[in-house]
Amino acid sequence: MKIALIHTTVNSMSPIIKAFNKIDATIELMNFLDEGLMSDLKKNSPIEFFMLKRIITMAENAEKSGADGILLACSAFSPYVDVIKDFVNIPLLSADMAMLEKVVSMGGKIGVLTTIEAARSTTLQLIKELGDKNKTTVEVEGEIVYNAFDELKNGNKNQHDRLIQNKIKEFSSKYDVIVLAQMSMNGALESLDPCNKPIFSSPEISARKILEEIKEERVK
Repeated sequence: MKIALIHTTVNSMSPIIKAFNKIDATIELMNFLDEGLMSDLKKNSPIEFFMLKRIITMAENAEKSGADGILLACSAFSPYVDVIKDFVNIPLLSADMAMLEKVVSMGGKIGVLTTIEAARSTTLQLIKELGDKNKTTVEVEGEIVYNAFDELKNGNKNQHDRLIQNKIKEFSSKYDVIVLAQMSMNGALESLDPCNKPIFSSPEISARKILEEIKEERVK
């Protein structure tokens, strides 16, 4: 089986690759990266069509390369998954939808952490929409962990993780559920002190979901 992973930062690669290897190390993974989109995300809000077209091109190339399914590893583009799907004939999922569905099903007060603004606004929007769709009462707020993204980009993973961990500790006294909205944030959980609140991160949840979608597609 071949899975294509579409990235806008190299920092999302390791968490999702680890997740797939944990599930089934025989799965062949193909990474498609357009890191220039991350710079565009910081400058353009809302997302403009020229940015979406570059994601669509990567998805089309993934299908041409023989992928059985595609996972979009950038949560900022999650609201556009239905548009992107129209350009390919294989299962395609967002990085975070399966995770957010689980989060919304729990209800309560949800705290969302991100390292870029585009991911914060997108995740808050999706949680509110899922709550309305499922008739679930949710209260959601989000914060950016400032400087964390730049620390990771500059190779300072330990400092990136510490900044996120400090914010998780702060959130644990304010929220019922904590969400790390970006795959690149997942590494902060590896050395996190025990937390008394559930913390959701998307790599393994989304990896299992795309595999499930592919299996369902094959039995149709």
